[in-house]
Amino acid sequence: MSALLPAVLCWYACGLARDAFVCAPAAASPRGLAAGRLRSAAGGTRTARGFMGNPFQEDDGRTSEQKERDELEAFLYPPEKMWQLSDDGMRLREIYPGARDFFSVFWAIVQPAASFGFLIVGLSSNESIGNIVDWTPITSKYLYFLRPVEGIYWVPQGIAMTFYGFFGFFLFGPLQWWLNTTNQGEGFAEFDKKTRRLVVVRNDELLKDMSWDDIDKVVLEWTDLAFGDREVSLVDLDGNKITVMNKVEDLPKRILERRAAILSEFIGKELEVEDA
Repeated sequence: MSALLPAVLCWYACGLARDAFVCAPAAASPRGLAAGRLRSAAGGTRTARGFMGNPFQEDDGRTSEQKERDELEAFLYPPEKMWQLSDDGMRLREIYPGARDFFSVFWAIVQPAASFGFLIVGLSSNESIGNIVDWTPITSKYLYFLRPVEGIYWVPQGIAMTFYGFFGFFLFGPLQWWLNTTNQGEGFAEFDKKTRRLVVVRNDELLKDMSWDDIDKVVLEWTDLAFGDREVSLVDLDGNKITVMNKVEDLPKRILERRAAILSEFIGKELEVEDA
């Protein structure tokens, strides 16, 4: 046992020296502290590299400060919330994803099915109609769970369930499926430096095609009130507002400021801030 004690102490001292070598430089600078907070907020951890570094980590030519700065930039300004720039830097795009996503497809399945159940149970509570489920052997076998239960009467529960079931199944159901199958709203707004034109396309239809010379300025609209516009838009020479952003969600002010600055510089127009 006495022979193992020096080895344990030596191993512990090497561990302390390694941690001091790896962590001290980042903790000594504000940029290191910011990157540390960034990693903590993102749920990541710093991997100890040891004195020789990680031999399996590829070197992309960036310094540690550049990597930390890029991580902080990606955290503050997520690429998926910014303008999409082409590889050659000549086209700037705003993507309109359309109405179809996971949740809209999920509710397009669940809502009509639930409405159908409401409709069957509601109508079955009417004594003049009777139990719809037992009309045929097939429905009796596969829709047995829609048989009316005790305590549900035509007035008022049956009328209410029939009302909601009818409109949910025959009106909102087809509307939901139409929105999802056609992916209504899908498209893009594109600024092209080669042609110096703005093109807006939605649902495979050209909605706007105008020259940059007809654009007067870029406007950043922001309000701290509950109601109001929070977006980056354009104003043409006639004073008309041109909406190019996909306003599905309210973006933070810092992201809108960066988007406005990028767009203003890209098309070479004045930037005006309307902060209420």
